[in-house]
Amino acid sequence: MSIVGAAPLTYAAIVTFIALAPVLERETVEALWAPASTIDATKWVELEKEGTKGWEFEERKVTFGRDGDTDFIVPEPGTYRLRLVDRSFTGQFQSELAVSETLQVVGVIPDPHKVKNFPQEGSKVVFLGDSIVEGRDLLPEQTLPAQLGAMTQVEVINAGKHADTTEQMLMRLETDVFPHNPDLIPIFGGWNDYRTFVPRETTFRNLREIIRRSQEKGAMVVIVGFKKPFFDDFEREFRKLSDEMGAGYVPNVLFGLEEISEFWDFNTFHPNAAGYRVMAERIAPAVRKLLAIRLRMSIQRANDRVVLSWPTFSGKTYRLRETSDFNVWTETLFIGTGQPMETLKPLSPKRFFTVVEE
Repeated sequence: MSIVGAAPLTYAAIVTFIALAPVLERETVEALWAPASTIDATKWVELEKEGTKGWEFEERKVTFGRDGDTDFIVPEPGTYRLRLVDRSFTGQFQSELAVSETLQVVGVIPDPHKVKNFPQEGSKVVFLGDSIVEGRDLLPEQTLPAQLGAMTQVEVINAGKHADTTEQMLMRLETDVFPHNPDLIPIFGGWNDYRTFVPRETTFRNLREIIRRSQEKGAMVVIVGFKKPFFDDFEREFRKLSDEMGAGYVPNVLFGLEEISEFWDFNTFHPNAAGYRVMAERIAPAVRKLLAIRLRMSIQRANDRVVLSWPTFSGKTYRLRETSDFNVWTETLFIGTGQPMETLKPLSPKRFFTVVEE
């Protein structure tokens, strides 16, 4: 996506739409503008999402110091656009200088055929990371690996460790990860490197080595990315590394969670159980795709009824189908909440059920 200025500070913009087919593999939009050298701190690029009441603000970035190039994370599928605005106070606080064409984002799931060591016969997952993965002051079932396992219906082993840098994660591979013979290794690493001012080059050298060793053991790898305000380099480097090494990539899983009490624990400065549920929902589609996991429903008897249950994602539609002769089917629609869905049905020896996620 490009926002191009015709002359310094006038921005009688020529707005173009470059190579923006529906985004299938990643949640990022690149914004380019010119002339980069003349843009000052009053010029901002904003990301907007089309909602029920029109265009709604999502995120903005100052153009100053970015050399005419930045990336935005789109938090969920939908219709988006970019605006270049002047936020100087000259009688009107904000004026629009340019607007892009719209971008339809339809989903974000890694292409499994681009991920090294795909496909796998097994479905064991070991989640490597720091305290974000380990969980702080939570019940075991509330942690990110546990909730991811519940959503994907596979075993996810928690290999997170408080305060770990990428160097320490690299040192723990032989003791905490490889003995489990994982088929898939999601990695959340670099947060403590960023926090303790480890050079970025060191961080990504360590991550590259973690991925290389994991792939040599026959495992697939998914990089679980994050992003900090005013610093695009981490998110960009995560994407470059995933392409270079043949790893899956899930971008910015902390988007919209930090400093919001519904999802964030201000005592531990980590996600709470609800925040981890959102993170698990963002990672689960990649895990299910790479491990070729189909949605499974459990059926348990309860006196003269049966209890049907299956995991759900927030906002997803689930179609419960039932029949007694495989000729006539009845359907009931459910909307996912991120929690397991349960429903009661009369007990019948000739009743069959299936559930489909849409």
